[in-house]
Amino acid sequence: MKAIVLLSGGLDSTVMLANVLAQGRQVTALTFDYCQRNHPEIAAASYVAKHYAICHGIIKLDAKTFDKSSLVSDIQVPKGRNLAEINCGTIPSTYVPARNTLFLAYATAYAEVLEAHEIYLGANAADQKAYPDTRPEYQAAFQGLLNVATKQAVEGNIPKLLFPQLKMDKKEIIKLGVSLKAPLHLTLSCYDPSEGQHCGRCDACYLRKTGFVAAGCEDPTPYLEKGLPLEAADI
Repeated sequence: MKAIVLLSGGLDSTVMLANVLAQGRQVTALTFDYCQRNHPEIAAASYVAKHYAICHGIIKLDAKTFDKSSLVSDIQVPKGRNLAEINCGTIPSTYVPARNTLFLAYATAYAEVLEAHEIYLGANAADQKAYPDTRPEYQAAFQGLLNVATKQAVEGNIPKLLFPQLKMDKKEIIKLGVSLKAPLHLTLSCYDPSEGQHCGRCDACYLRKTGFVAAGCEDPTPYLEKGLPLEAADI
């Protein structure tokens, strides 16, 4: 079975990759460079791909496509928020317009070229309230496109779009990663890293920190601000 895995360089996609490989898939990983603020994640993705000795493509996109996002522009990344604020249902400035749709369009093309059977995206339970392109209805809608829009579809070899971590929280993903011996120390999740370190204050850092605490696993992450917020300290 051939698979396309969208690999950001973050914790979630790395654990997903480890799990897909553990299932015996022949994987090609795709990473996207759109001049994101957290550009070091691209290097992290390369390190992860080298760790597993898999095929890895880095695709350059026009940053202007996404310039209303704080991950691409000078807009301030939200920091210091607690879990209730992160999960309030409001779409944050870190939302990147139509990002997953563009990523999956490229993945669809690669699936055609490589005759891949599956396409994987690492959306998880925590993503769904903030990011509409990580929800089950989005997955179903894009699968509908895969069902009709390609040569593969016409010939009856439709690739499956899989979001295997869609119902998992960060704690569960970390536990899975540890059980698979995934190289979590190589990953980068931060929205605003500095000199290779996680800021320790953005939403992604908060979820990463609290996820390791909740999982009861050692956190190998270098944070500029190491402590947990008071309201998370008793997790």
